[in-house]
Amino acid sequence: MKNSKFYNVLAGFIASMLLTVSANAQLVNCNTFLQGAYVEVGVNFNGAFGSSEPAPAGYHPRGAACETNICGGGTTCGTNLGFVADPAKDGWAVGTPDYIGDYFLPGVPQEGWSIEVAGAESDAWNASSFSLGAITGSNTSYSSAGGIRTAVWDGAAYGLSIKQTTTLDSSKLFFTVSVVLTNTTTGTLTGIYYGRTVDPDNEEPESGDFTTINDVTYQLPNAQNAVLVSARGTVYGAYLGLGTLDCRAKCYFQNSSLTPTDQLDALYNGTATNANYSGTNTLDVAIGLVYSLGSLAPGQSTSLVYTYILNAEDLTAALNAASSVSGGSNVAICSGTSTTLTATGGTSYSWAPSTGLSCTSCATTTASPTATTTYTVTGISTAGCPNSATVTVSVNPCDAGCPPSHGEATVCICHKGHTIAVAPAAVPAHLAHGDYLGPCHAGKSSEPEAALTSVTAVTVYPNPNDGVFNVQIPVDVKKAEIMVTDLVGRVLVSRSVSDNNGEPIQISLINQVKGLYIIKVNTDDATSVSKVLVR
Repeated sequence: MKNSKFYNVLAGFIASMLLTVSANAQLVNCNTFLQGAYVEVGVNFNGAFGSSEPAPAGYHPRGAACETNICGGGTTCGTNLGFVADPAKDGWAVGTPDYIGDYFLPGVPQEGWSIEVAGAESDAWNASSFSLGAITGSNTSYSSAGGIRTAVWDGAAYGLSIKQTTTLDSSKLFFTVSVVLTNTTTGTLTGIYYGRTVDPDNEEPESGDFTTINDVTYQLPNAQNAVLVSARGTVYGAYLGLGTLDCRAKCYFQNSSLTPTDQLDALYNGTATNANYSGTNTLDVAIGLVYSLGSLAPGQSTSLVYTYILNAEDLTAALNAASSVSGGSNVAICSGTSTTLTATGGTSYSWAPSTGLSCTSCATTTASPTATTTYTVTGISTAGCPNSATVTVSVNPCDAGCPPSHGEATVCICHKGHTIAVAPAAVPAHLAHGDYLGPCHAGKSSEPEAALTSVTAVTVYPNPNDGVFNVQIPVDVKKAEIMVTDLVGRVLVSRSVSDNNGEPIQISLINQVKGLYIIKVNTDDATSVSKVLVR
């Protein structure tokens, strides 16, 4: 009996600790709440922002109108949470106003999303008395780790499974929403559109003014692939932006109405009767994003990401920029050989020019150019945006005396005073045993170690380096050939020196991968071989 009191106290302590840990991300009945240092968000049962449950203790709800509590019963007034923030980062009780919001819930609460498939549309809005049409779903999980809070809503509509993940970085002044749509039917779904909309009441709890200055800041096309619509308060200038980096999206603000009065396809196609796609207005109206997502075959998925931000400059940071396409590092090959080029960062690709390529529409292609060629690969990102990158294939003549063997490329190696031809894959093993790249030269010792020291005054510095280094040849040596190769013998740099004055010669491997490279300096009667480390 003496120990029961101890265990009760211990159990209470553990429970309180768990509550403290989970307080910044928690599921209350059918609502999820996320709390950062400067931003707090409530997610309703339908995935819209604006809780129908009271915010937990320690949050900062303010200015919210009454919401029907779908899960808990009754009505919640003033203590429910949509989106509040401390943009000044000076504390929730400091300044005038001390913090901003609720951005979403004053007056007639309106924030939410819509889905349209083949002309049929359903809405999950806070202003629609929670009439969801074909939409079903619920908040299913939350997490908090390393300052990152997440809330997951899972649902379905029109044969699509829909997963919405809301992510809040505790140290930032924004939150992001990612949505994954998957066709769960046995047929192709066509005419898919997705939208997010809000009636921004940024400063109403502080100033009593529902009006905002609404602006289309970015509309495609533009260099950033940015789409951004914003609303700014008329008294304190409190800013709210809704944006994406997605080439399938458009943004708009309404001419009137707190909710869109046109279907998503009309909003996207520009046939809406109550939407503006450029300019500004100063009204109490809705702003929004709309995506045209095309068709999805059975089992196929597509995804999109957007953000609510409190500074326009945060759009790229919030979305980590659009995925960039890469064609890989520049490469050098011997004439008559080939190399593999691989593109990443896209869902489809196009290579140009086609000269020497085995495939111009593949992620991976074999390049066999007869002359140095710069290829451009253009990829389409998952956000539907084109991005390009270049990669240069340098073609160099193979060393004399090492022609291809049986059609296969070979590399010249000086092995114990004899020039031999080996496969590229065998080069590292030969170098490790003291052999060196290139043919042996007359007058040199048959022992490789002697050959390595035959031009002792050649210096390579700094070593290691970041990809740029100097080769310095003694002033009494007027002519020399400098060759830089990788460990499999591919020539990366070839430089002729015809009137050496002893000044350092700068070599750049800035576009090569980090690692060990071979520097060979040939003169009329000697060769120096050095190793340099790029890190």
